[in-house]
Amino acid sequence: MEISPASPCEQTNSGRLSTASRGKFPNGTTSSCAYLERKMRSSRLTVVGLGSLLGPRKPFGSFDRNRKTANNQHHGSCLVLEADRDEDMESVVTTGGVTWLNGGIWRDGETPAASATLFQDRGFVLGDGLFETLVVRRGQPVLWREHIDRLLATGTVFHFPLPVDFPEYAQKAAKVLLEYANEPSLQLGTLRITVTRGPGTTFGLDAPNEPSPTLMLRLTPTNRKSRAYPDRETAWIVDQPRIDTNSLLSGHKTTSSMWRILAHETARHHGADLALMKTLEGDIGEADTASLFAVIDEIIVTPPLNRGILPSTTRAFVIAELEAATRGLEERLIFPDDLDHAAEVFLTSSVAGIRALGAIDGRRLPEAVPVSKWLDTNYEAVDGHF
Repeated sequence: MEISPASPCEQTNSGRLSTASRGKFPNGTTSSCAYLERKMRSSRLTVVGLGSLLGPRKPFGSFDRNRKTANNQHHGSCLVLEADRDEDMESVVTTGGVTWLNGGIWRDGETPAASATLFQDRGFVLGDGLFETLVVRRGQPVLWREHIDRLLATGTVFHFPLPVDFPEYAQKAAKVLLEYANEPSLQLGTLRITVTRGPGTTFGLDAPNEPSPTLMLRLTPTNRKSRAYPDRETAWIVDQPRIDTNSLLSGHKTTSSMWRILAHETARHHGADLALMKTLEGDIGEADTASLFAVIDEIIVTPPLNRGILPSTTRAFVIAELEAATRGLEERLIFPDDLDHAAEVFLTSSVAGIRALGAIDGRRLPEAVPVSKWLDTNYEAVDGHF
């Protein structure tokens, strides 16, 4: 399979991806992405992208580490997979539309299909997608299997057309990305896995009869905030939006994140770093991007999963650590008043780790945080692997 001169994978002499068929972003930059194509009638995987980085029809695992785009040095690396597409990358979209995107005009029938994917992708148009975010430590993903299992479970709930061999395929794609991005700034990084239902034929809700999921993996450097005083994060308990414990959307990582963004922005408006979110019944379920724990009357408590919260991989890690150390733990409702006399309140998430809050609604929390410090030390010691 040859790469067309009009392909978005074309590479210029400067090492950056050509914008001849994609258009530039408003700031004049382009993303640095390698594209993966899965052949329709074969389980053999090929990698294309970044010009002739690998050459046509080379399998995974043969990388020239000396050929990196300038963007990768500062903005991370990205792999985009369009699963089970037409094998001809030069095919065009012929629905008759015209699109403006970030300063460029794109006409259907003249745009390579690989370039036009974004215009029709249901993840972009409808938020019809799933994602996972995990930490990369010393160049390896932490809790990889747990994240993939959760993504598969969410895919089942929302009837996502993931292939049977998706776990193996995603692992190979991640290994390609990590090998390609083998540089000091990315040894501690954030790996975002996004899966959408792929392009649709219309702007309506009907899914295509033969969906072609899109998989994107993006690796960026991690800049964790210091959890030493006085730099601990602050939280604000927001009244809206609230967690609906009966909603299928609650407890799953989908790309439809507007309600969490609204909660976060509300907290920021009040001068806090993040939001603590209530359920419809008034108890606190979780933070906008993290699970909630508190030490109350010498007992560590956390909301149960039936409160519509995410089954966090880091939450599960914390519970396992506490059980192994025979520390008391209760899964029960936590109301705002409960936090008024908490000895510690801490959050858990894959990338940020385990960090104690410094204040809630402007009220300072105790400075001594032995439980969260102990747990975070244990989490930091976990080695990444597939």
